[in-house]
Amino acid sequence: MEKFFKFYSKKRLYTVLASALLFLAACTETTASSNTDTDSNTTNEGTTEEVSVDTLGLDSTEVSAEDEEWDLATSTVITLKDSTSSVEGSGAAVSKDIVTITEAGTYVLEGTLTNGQIRIEAADEAEVHIVLNGVSITNETGAAIYGVNADKTIITLAAGVENTLEDGTEYTFENEEGDEPDAVLFSDDDLLLNGSGSLTITANYKNAIKGKDDVTITNGDYTIDSVQDGIKGRDSIVIHGGTFDITVEKDAIQSTNDTDEGQGYILIEDGTFNLNASGDGIQAETDLEINGGEFNITTNGSSANAETQTAVNDWGSWSQDENATDVEEDTEESTSAKGIKATGTMVLNGGEFVIDSQDDAIHSDGTISVNGGNYDISTGDDAVHANTALTIEDGNILVQTSYEGLESAALTVNDGSIEVNTSDDGLNAASESGTATININGGEVIVNAEGDGIDSNGSIEMTNGLVVVNGPVGGGNGGLDYDSSFDVSGGTLIVNGSSQMAMATSATSEQPSLFTTDLSLTQGDVIQIANSNNEVIFTFELQEDSQSLVYSSADLVEGETYTISMIDGLTGEANNGIYDTADYYSGTVLAELEATTEQEATGMGGGQMPGGGNGGERPSGGMTPPEGVTPPEEDESETTTNE
Repeated sequence: MEKFFKFYSKKRLYTVLASALLFLAACTETTASSNTDTDSNTTNEGTTEEVSVDTLGLDSTEVSAEDEEWDLATSTVITLKDSTSSVEGSGAAVSKDIVTITEAGTYVLEGTLTNGQIRIEAADEAEVHIVLNGVSITNETGAAIYGVNADKTIITLAAGVENTLEDGTEYTFENEEGDEPDAVLFSDDDLLLNGSGSLTITANYKNAIKGKDDVTITNGDYTIDSVQDGIKGRDSIVIHGGTFDITVEKDAIQSTNDTDEGQGYILIEDGTFNLNASGDGIQAETDLEINGGEFNITTNGSSANAETQTAVNDWGSWSQDENATDVEEDTEESTSAKGIKATGTMVLNGGEFVIDSQDDAIHSDGTISVNGGNYDISTGDDAVHANTALTIEDGNILVQTSYEGLESAALTVNDGSIEVNTSDDGLNAASESGTATININGGEVIVNAEGDGIDSNGSIEMTNGLVVVNGPVGGGNGGLDYDSSFDVSGGTLIVNGSSQMAMATSATSEQPSLFTTDLSLTQGDVIQIANSNNEVIFTFELQEDSQSLVYSSADLVEGETYTISMIDGLTGEANNGIYDTADYYSGTVLAELEATTEQEATGMGGGQMPGGGNGGERPSGGMTPPEGVTPPEEDESETTTNE
C-alpha cells in the first residue's frame, strides 16, 4: 500500500514523497462553510481591485418630529384593565380583553392587561399612531401588539414612563397553517418606534419586535430578552438613535429580505447597543452601513467559547499515529455567531465598537469598507473578513485575540492604525486562483502572529506606511508568505521571526531592503541598524524570539552596507518596539548586510517552487521535523501524489 505524508495548512495541502522529502504541491485554499444560513468563509475568485465606499445611499426612511407629537385632549384614550378596558373617543373598540383599532388616528394607551392584545385592523392607507403611556400587556397565546393591516404603525414611548410587553411560550393562530404573528410586537406593514420613554419586551415564543416591511427606530430605551431574534425587519432596519439592551438566543438585530432588489438592508446612524446574542449581533441579509454609535457585542458566549483552532504550518502536521494520515474536514453545521455581518456590501464610517465573538467579529460575503471608528475586537475566528474585498481607509482597529486578523481576496490598507494578535495569519489574502492581493498604501499595521504574519495567495505591494511583523516563533510559518511577488516602493517595513519559512521582498521592488536568516535573538533584545558612518537608521526592541529579519525603508541606499548590532543601555520608551532615537550605540555586531532589491529568500516560503526565483530553493537533504516528533517510516517504492 502506498504511504505518503500530508502537509496541510489553511491554504495549502502538500503531499510529499517520503524518501525525497521535497515539496511539490502548489497552493490550494480550503473552504469552510459552517453555518446553516449559507454563510461562507471562502473568498471570491478573480477580484483583486480596491473597493472603497463612503456611503451606500440607503433609504433612511422619512421621519419627522411630528411623528412623535401627541395631544391627550385630541387623542382617543384607551384604558387597559382586565375584563373592563375602556375607550374614550373614536376608532377603537373592546371585546373582552382584545382592543381593536380600525381607523387612522392617535391612540393613547394606559394601564395593564394580564392576558390580552392590541390589534390594528385599519385601511391600507391608514397611519395609526399608538402612544404607550405606562402600559403592561401580556398575551399568553399571541402577540401583545399585532399590526394586522395599515399603511404605517407608529409606536411612541411617552417620556418618563416605563412600558412592558410579553408573550407566552405557545401561540394560537387564526388558521391551522398560520405562523404569524411570531413576535411580541408585530406589524405586517411599516413600523416606526420613537419617543424618549422605555420599553421592556420579553419574548417567550420567538421574536421580540418584527416588521414585515420597514422597521425604523429614532430613539427610546429598549430592553429585550428573546428566545429567538430581538429586532427583525424584512425590508429594512433603520436606527437613528436609542439605547438597546438585547439578550437573545439567535440574532439581536436582523433584516431578512433576500428576494427584492434594494431591500434587506440595515442602516444605523447612532445609538447605544449592548447586544448579547447566541447567533449574530447585527445581521443584514444584503447591505449594511453604520455611521456612528456605541456597540458592545458578544456572540455565543464570547471568543473564549470558540473551538480551539490550531495554526497548522507549512511543515505540515507530523503525526506519530501511523493511521492518522488524513486531515478530516469538519462538516458539522453550526449556527452563525458573528458580531456584525452582511451578505452584500458593508460600510463602517464611524462608531465605538467592542466585539467579543465566537465567530468572525466583522464579516461580509461581499465587500467591506472601513472609513473610520474605533474597534476593540476579540474573536474565535477572523477579526475582519470580506469574501471579495476589504478596504481600510481610516480607523483604529485593535484585535486582542483572533484566529486570523484581516482576511479577503483583495485586502487594501490606505490609512488607520491596526494591531492584530493572531494564532494563525495576521493579514491574509486568500484565493484559489492566485489572484489575491494585499496593498498597503499608508497607515500603521502591527502584526503579532503565530502563523504567517502577512500571507497572500497572490501578490503583496507596499507603497507607504509602517508595517511591523512580529513572529511567528515556531518553524513552518513565516513573517512573509506570498506566491508571486512582494513589491516595496515606499514606507517602512520590519519583519522578524522564525527563519525556516522566511522570505524577503521581491527583486522587482523599487525600495531596497536588508534580509538575513542568521540571527539568534531573544524577546526583549534591542537591535540597531546603522550605516558605515554610524548614522542610526533604525532601533527596534524584539517582541518575539527571532532568527530572521527583513527591513526596508527610504533611509536605505541601494548597494550600501549596514551593520545590525545588539545593544543595551538604551533609554526612553519604544512605540510598538520602535525607538525614536538617533543615538548610536556600539553593541555586539550581528550582521553586515547590503541593502538591495536583489534579495533571495533561503527559507521555505510560500513563493515559487525550486528554480522559480522569489521563493528561493527548498533545502536539500530532506526536512527536519519539529522537535520531539517522529516522522513515519520512509518507503522508497512510493510515488508522489498531488492533491
